[in-house]
Amino acid sequence: MAARRPDDAGTPASLDGRLDLDALDVGHDPMLDLDVIGEDRPTARETVVAWLEPTGLLPVLARHRKAFVASAVVAALLLATGGIWWIRRPAALRDPHVFARAAGADPTAALVTDPSTGMYVGVQQKVLVSSAEPQGVALRLLGITGPGLAIDPAAATPVDLQRTDRPLVLGAALACTSPEATTAALASGTGDYAMLLQRTAPEGEVRVDRVPLVGSVTLVDLVHKGCLQIAADRDLLVRGISAAPVAGLVALKLDVALDNPSPRSWSGLHVAAAAQPVITNDGRSVQLEPSASGHLQALYWPTDCSDPVGPLRDGIAIQADLGPDGLPPAQGSSSPSVLLRLPGQMLDDVASVAQSVCGTDAPRSSLRQVRLREGGGGGSAGTIDLLVDVTTPGAFLAEIDHPGDGGGELITYESPVHPVDGVATIKARWVLPSCQRVIADGLPRLHVVLVGDVKRPYLVPLRGEALRPVLYRLCGDEVAALAG
Repeated sequence: MAARRPDDAGTPASLDGRLDLDALDVGHDPMLDLDVIGEDRPTARETVVAWLEPTGLLPVLARHRKAFVASAVVAALLLATGGIWWIRRPAALRDPHVFARAAGADPTAALVTDPSTGMYVGVQQKVLVSSAEPQGVALRLLGITGPGLAIDPAAATPVDLQRTDRPLVLGAALACTSPEATTAALASGTGDYAMLLQRTAPEGEVRVDRVPLVGSVTLVDLVHKGCLQIAADRDLLVRGISAAPVAGLVALKLDVALDNPSPRSWSGLHVAAAAQPVITNDGRSVQLEPSASGHLQALYWPTDCSDPVGPLRDGIAIQADLGPDGLPPAQGSSSPSVLLRLPGQMLDDVASVAQSVCGTDAPRSSLRQVRLREGGGGGSAGTIDLLVDVTTPGAFLAEIDHPGDGGGELITYESPVHPVDGVATIKARWVLPSCQRVIADGLPRLHVVLVGDVKRPYLVPLRGEALRPVLYRLCGDEVAALAG
């Protein structure tokens, strides 16, 4: 500020409403002093010029003033637009708001089998999915994750949020091919399995999360069963089978020689309850240490002397007390039963011994009378009354009933029957299921037990030309062709 003159020190003259230039210089408010108002501060333009002058750009900008101004305006607009987007940008995907539970008719889960080998290769689970995700978020179910399972990326299932009442089928491959993976799978529980969910936001963000799966008890049991079956196929080798007839019975004593080449222990191997009463234990449980051998002894009762080793073709249902290496399954559940598969050549040897006690002369059925009793209704294609002749070679008594193995309900009367001239005649009534079930299950069979020196069981197909026109009337050509 400029120095004041000595003659300005006095009291200024009173103002009378007119502007006094001398008074402005002395004024009471320093903000009104002329020296303050006229203070030499650089303008924004002067600041920019001073900043650009050392760079040598001023002559260039002077020649291209319009382009520079346009660029500055565009930059300002971009900055403003970016600021608005940043303020209004969509929130990132947070933890999923998706609920999944097992659904559908029991069982809601199933094992997947390779049709060419009969081996378990995966699991499937039916689920209902509901979502509280923001609008526009796309959902895809990648599969089921957990011990002993591997997800197939090609099997992802999109979720239609307009149809949340429709169960979706999720899958996963069994991946318990090593002893360590088998141990982890058998020790797992319901909390170890979840649905793997992929979410995609409208802006393109993708996130994959685990979503708990409510009601997965059946799934866990099937994973245990599938992994234990894989372990049995890998660890238990059948070296040989010997069969011996049981005196006075149509039954065989089986001795199955086993090897365990694996580094794992199998404790308490025995015939499972699922195999009874056709196959029962006939000795102690087998303890197989690593690289050890043992013998599983069982008693086998053929159910059909026409095919005496039919129940053995899939294998013998066995059970280990605690699973491989003595590790108990999670949550205190028992170890599931698995199949001990028997080589085909060894089964042929067993069949020859079984045939010696069953005999070679099997009964046959013929239809003497077929009458349509009533048409379809209530899920049934109709009801048929039958008069059936059954041959009874070598028997003085025949016990005839229906084993209940499909084909509807077959009611037989007057059993047991004394044969006349080697033929037992029975009355029966067949209540058909739907025509589709007849096509899927085939015609019913009669369970015929011929009583002579021993009791020989047979499963006799119910066929005959007399049945064809009635089946044609009820269900058409496809079902009528089954009559033979």
